[in-house]
Amino acid sequence: MAISLREAKLQADRLSSRLKMLGVDIKRTQALEAVAAVYNFPNWLKFKDSLDKHHGPAPQASTADRGPHRILLLRPGEGKTSIMAMLFENEVKKKQSIPLWITCGETLPQHILSDDTLESVSIITADFSDEGEILALPGLDKGSTGIWVRLHHPAMSPHTPHGRSIRAKAMIGLLASIKREWPERIASEINWCLIDEFNRLDQNHPGLLNSALPDFAGTNITLVISTPHLPSAAPPGYRIISSRGTAELPMKGLVFCTAKDVVIADDDRNIVPGMDSPPTYVEGIAKQVLGAIRDKENNYPVRGRNARKGQAAAIPVRVEAAGAPA
Repeated sequence: MAISLREAKLQADRLSSRLKMLGVDIKRTQALEAVAAVYNFPNWLKFKDSLDKHHGPAPQASTADRGPHRILLLRPGEGKTSIMAMLFENEVKKKQSIPLWITCGETLPQHILSDDTLESVSIITADFSDEGEILALPGLDKGSTGIWVRLHHPAMSPHTPHGRSIRAKAMIGLLASIKREWPERIASEINWCLIDEFNRLDQNHPGLLNSALPDFAGTNITLVISTPHLPSAAPPGYRIISSRGTAELPMKGLVFCTAKDVVIADDDRNIVPGMDSPPTYVEGIAKQVLGAIRDKENNYPVRGRNARKGQAAAIPVRVEAAGAPA
């Protein structure tokens, strides 16, 4: 058969995009089924099995094919979680794919999302053992338009080298469990993987950044990782989004990056990325969040569940999704 698994998935993506231009929205699973029908197979799973037998594993895509991925290099209080929440809510409301948000902290800041969003997503806890093994991965709510996962251990401190190493091992196990245990129709619809509080893990743990994460992302998922410290082992191709003040701190490690890899999101003197995809989506959200935080006189609109209490929620502004991930 003169087609690879990756090519078949790309055909499904092109079909979905073309139909969307014509005013017809279909799910990615439906597009995959349509491609299988074109090749006279009764369903996608049988078509995929045939491709696997004839071609073996699909070739690994380059980082450029995936997005690129992003690292939010921001200090505490600079809006990392707010940026994540806005990305998550935008994708949930579009209902075209499924965003996955993984928090490595011990608490889920549910106040940061609206009631409508909380009611339409699955919120689960992935407990892990003292050795970093995932103990159980709860099932998902039927019809969920987003998934929020907390990586949790009641006593494993993220403030010691040992604790961070075990947490990194648990993250690798969590990604493998998602691929193995969740239905393929769910895993195939994940388009964003947002990982908050990444510094609670050993960011340089062997196999995490250079293997487990890109393998999980494949060709369809864009990674967004938030951390106040740049991993020393970060592979090339990640676009780093930072603030001017953070980027100018020598200990942040940006001296090892080239200008094309960095976007300064709170300054009009942006370092323009030297990549094909325009910085219009993640970078646009980051720019507005950082700008609002920087502006001390700005009156933040009341958002999220705290709105009924008259309190300002953590998201200062809203940026509507402006198309497919760049």
